[in-house]
Amino acid sequence: FGLLFIAVIFVIGHLVGDSTAISLFSGLSIGFGYALQPYIVSLMAGATFVSMGIMTRGDTLTINGNTVVIDHVGLLYVSAKQGPKTTYFPNSLLSASPFTVGRPVSL
Repeated sequence: FGLLFIAVIFVIGHLVGDSTAISLFSGLSIGFGYALQPYIVSLMAGATFVSMGIMTRGDTLTINGNTVVIDHVGLLYVSAKQGPKTTYFPNSLLSASPFTVGRPVSL
């Protein structure tokens, strides 16, 4: 796919000129950046949650007045259980709203 894209840009550059091809490529890059922004935010937040140990399995998560028990912390989402129900929170939601994490007390 990458080679095909480079070939198309090369052909467009020869057909319509270098400046037009550069403008087209720049516009596509900006569009892809905006389209991928939520995924990039989720990946960065997930990497922070996992690497810094902000939340782990078994912790309680309180967000928007709801308290759930964390089941899994991933790079794109956090899954939590409340009884028989499982709720999935995208990391972009957790990075945009305040939440509280409680750890079980070990003796």
